[in-house]
Amino acid sequence: MSLPVKKHKAEKRFIITQQQPMSPYSEQYRVIRTNLEFLTQRTSMKTIAVTSADKEQGTTTSLVNIGVVMAQKGKKVLLIDGNIRNPALHLFFRKKNQYGLTDILADPHMRTAEYILPTSVEGLSVLTSGSQKGMGIDLISEQFTVLLEKFKRIYDVILIDCPPVVENANAQIITSCSDGSVMVIRFGKTKKDKALKAKENLEKGSSHFVGTVVLDKRKLKKAHFF
Repeated sequence: MSLPVKKHKAEKRFIITQQQPMSPYSEQYRVIRTNLEFLTQRTSMKTIAVTSADKEQGTTTSLVNIGVVMAQKGKKVLLIDGNIRNPALHLFFRKKNQYGLTDILADPHMRTAEYILPTSVEGLSVLTSGSQKGMGIDLISEQFTVLLEKFKRIYDVILIDCPPVVENANAQIITSCSDGSVMVIRFGKTKKDKALKAKENLEKGSSHFVGTVVLDKRKLKKAHFF
């Protein structure tokens, strides 16, 4: 899947599909939504990890905008910030990252609903990465799988913001616990060898590798799978 990068002074907090829904950039995300819907209906995928080969590739931007367009179509969507050492999801929705995923994992018996935050987009909720005390936490696959199973009973789609999949243990756990995985690369910035290594890691994992979203500075007219 390929779409252009929208430049903005506050890019990390700007959600183009919400603030400029009729723009050609937003249409590209709707094309990606259609592709993902086709695949998820065919394979019964509900949890999708969105990752990259390296940092600062636009993973969170892609995840947020895909989540927004899915919610705009009537889906009940949950976004989870699984990048617990470098969280950014809360910035897009101007939320405090006081409690979230790490706190739930630290105490599995607590009520998870208390940590789910609503957004201004109907049908779209977020679970931030959690308190700073969990910054060094390593995810446990069994525990994370149980949590995702709980969410699957509530939400139509769960998108997980995942750290770079190359040489990151938490990323490997998140992708292996998810039904499917998507890799984001930035045209002209992502190194080919890292992208190939990331793709290899995802294909070896237990989740289904869906495809790649390419963020491109050029104005490409079509979105497509690689």
